[in-house]
Amino acid sequence: MIESGNLKKGGFEKQFGFTVAVEQFYSGYFRTHSKQSHDVLISSAVLTNGTELIALKKSVDEEELAGGRKVSYEVWTLPQTRLSAGDWKLDVMGEDSNSKAIGSFAGSFLPLANAVPEPQSFALAGLALAGALIAHRRRRKQA
Repeated sequence: MIESGNLKKGGFEKQFGFTVAVEQFYSGYFRTHSKQSHDVLISSAVLTNGTELIALKKSVDEEELAGGRKVSYEVWTLPQTRLSAGDWKLDVMGEDSNSKAIGSFAGSFLPLANAVPEPQSFALAGLALAGALIAHRRRRKQA
């Protein structure tokens, strides 16, 4: 989970770290929130492990009426991306333009379920099939 907490007026840089145990696909997002229009403006969001740099993309920049108030938000997304095993860091830079409106951002990055079985799964299935065939042949010979 990514949470900025309340942002103070002025420029900010927030870093969030997480560990990827085994190489796999991840997807994620974070969303800004403020009670004043365009209070929290993100200038960049980059995911890095020290050698790879992956820039997140701004997908929404809208205002909506919620409870009679104007609410401004941006959504920054990481589409399905393969991340190598190791330590990763999300670096978010931006500006909070108003000290009276409390701005923040929050979101998450999660591993996606593997659609393709791991090679070890195929090996185990092959061993089970071979064992079943051997047992079947032994029963035939005994009969």
